[in-house]
Amino acid sequence: MEEENKFEVMRTYARAWQTEIVMYHLFGVPLWFPVSLRQAVFFMFGLVFSISFNRIIPIERVPLIGDPVCIYAVYPFLVMKFFTRMTLDGKPPHIYFKDQLTYLLKDKRYNMYRAIDEEENIKYDSNIGYRVIKLMSKIDYKLLKREGK
Repeated sequence: MEEENKFEVMRTYARAWQTEIVMYHLFGVPLWFPVSLRQAVFFMFGLVFSISFNRIIPIERVPLIGDPVCIYAVYPFLVMKFFTRMTLDGKPPHIYFKDQLTYLLKDKRYNMYRAIDEEENIKYDSNIGYRVIKLMSKIDYKLLKREGK
């Protein structure tokens, strides 16, 4: 009889961390609609950005654009919707912008899946680990298992 592979189910809390925290009340005052914590954070980020931008370049004097309703409600709402609903290259915008910034600051000698011209001049700080896929028959597998390799 063949030996069956038995797998042990590992329990993780990944699904618990993926649940979104939703606020229905703020300091005991019921909200008109439920707001997720992520939406609230990006709304506050948009509010701080619009207030600081208004201090640097005073747009209060421009009609319709500098309206206080726009500055304190509409612009932060649009920033919140952009960061929570949009995806750029399949990623959330803040992660996409972070990756673009790290790419701009990175050394450009190394490209993924392309040959490196200066291959002999590369020195590694530590041991490099890699995997090898080896195809073998069931008989060879059982023999290796018996030998303890």
